Amino acid sequence: MDKTHVYRISSHIGGVIQTIRTNPVTWEQAEAIAIKHVPKLDETRHYVIQEICTADEWEEGAVNFCPRCGSKPFVDRFGDFDCDCGATGNITMSLLSVDES
Repeated sequence: MDKTHVYRISSHIGGVIQTIRTNPVTWEQAEAIAIKHVPKLDETRHYVIQEICTADEWEEGAVNFCPRCGSKPFVDRFGDFDCDCGATGNITMSLLSVDES
């Protein structure tokens, strides 16, 4: 699996929720990021790595996945969805530019 994706790395340690969004990387690189940035708890690291989309999908603004289970069953970029896990939602995406002046 050498194709690059944007990943979300989530951890919950001691009442603190940590979320990291990677740049486009391979799965192995995402795992290395998690190992480097998620602190150990009882000699183990507790984290979840979730694929968000490919680098191309990220650039196009087409990031469709279920926030509850992570599956990507959605064909349309926008609109209502019903997922197999029971979640329902609405996908709306906007690409914003920030004026840095």
